[in-house]
Amino acid sequence: MSRFIRAELHNHTNESDGSLSVKELIDYAAAQNFEVMALTDHNTVSGHLKAIREASGRNLEIIPGIELTTMFGHLLALNIGRWVDDTMLDPERPELYLRAVRHAGARLIGLAHPFCIGEPIMVGCRNSMHFRYPEELDYIEIYNCGAGDPLSGNMQALEWWEELVLQGYRIAAVSGIDLHTLPRNENVFTTYAETPDSIQVLGDEGKDAESVPRAELVMDAIMKQKTFISKGPRLSAEWKGEWLKVRLDHSSGYLGWSEEKARKSQLLLQVRQDTGREWREKLTNPDLAAVRIGPDVSHLVIRLYQDTYEDSHLLAAGVQCHLDEEAKQ
Repeated sequence: MSRFIRAELHNHTNESDGSLSVKELIDYAAAQNFEVMALTDHNTVSGHLKAIREASGRNLEIIPGIELTTMFGHLLALNIGRWVDDTMLDPERPELYLRAVRHAGARLIGLAHPFCIGEPIMVGCRNSMHFRYPEELDYIEIYNCGAGDPLSGNMQALEWWEELVLQGYRIAAVSGIDLHTLPRNENVFTTYAETPDSIQVLGDEGKDAESVPRAELVMDAIMKQKTFISKGPRLSAEWKGEWLKVRLDHSSGYLGWSEEKARKSQLLLQVRQDTGREWREKLTNPDLAAVRIGPDVSHLVIRLYQDTYEDSHLLAAGVQCHLDEEAKQ
């Protein structure tokens, strides 16, 4: 059975342009039952040690990060201890800058709110970098909850990410509250990381996942494209042969989601395939769906809706599956 970790990977404090102190942010994250949180202040790492100290003794682990705030878009670097000068960033060849960020210690690099409204309202927030090698990105923030849907361009971001995945790129999907102050609306997507029972760490043959720090498990899940966004249900997908099995876990409690609520709702599954075909079905079993996949499919993405296939009724997205070349033979 899959284990899921709830994470929030995009946050700010008054160490940059937020209104909350580091302590206030940690208090909020703990109260909201986040298990892992990344502190990603703009172009500074000054809050990292404060956040780690404040989180000590709580059921919350910190990933030190930074939002690299450039005029051509914003990048999120995780597990990094210093800012990297963005004057070297060429928007026509951003991969060179990403490699410099990795050289500075970043374990993961993501793209924040790629379709944010941008100029003249939010200068520099919209991505204008031209990625010739999208695989240089580890993840994309497909849903940003900070500025609201009309400004954040969330459905555009989701659709762009899906197109990349259907082309065969292995890029994880996450959401981000992009917290600058206490949010007025808590009805937002959250990120879940699906983790295995055991994990290979630093060359070890395998460790029980329970013995590995949750922050490590979340970063591992991003690297393995095992993250998704949700307003309650937690999904896991297994693709073997001609069958895709999607399992649904309704025990998260997030936004009041429960087994009872799932059974009172009409759950709608959507599976997009790289052949251009789209499969839709109303689930008669709220816990499991089985989809027959054609022989020419190599990549697919999954969404879950509630009651109707409208953007406002999206429950979960960001789940992806790839059929390895060896498996086809």
